[in-house]
Amino acid sequence: VVGDDTFDPSRRSFTSDELRVAPILPKSQKNFVPSDKKDDHYWTRRLKNNTAAKRSREAKRMKENQITLRTAYLEQENTRLREELSKANSEITELKKRLKKYEYVSD
Repeated sequence: VVGDDTFDPSRRSFTSDELRVAPILPKSQKNFVPSDKKDDHYWTRRLKNNTAAKRSREAKRMKENQITLRTAYLEQENTRLREELSKANSEITELKKRLKKYEYVSD
């Protein structure tokens, strides 16, 4: 998204359509326009097309950067959650050991 300076990787998720790989299409052959046909209308269209292409490339670059940031954030979050899970499992194991001591006493 062009001009989106408020990107927050912890809140932004991408749809499967946004993450889909675009098919690689072969470039079409260029149609060269002879110099005598390059009038004002031609140059106006060229300028408009160049501007649109630049906007499109910038939007693509921004989206790729956002996906990269989101990926890095999710990898860090995944690591943190795995550590948290490991600690919780260790605590459960320790508490079960303590509980077993009291179970044998009550029998």
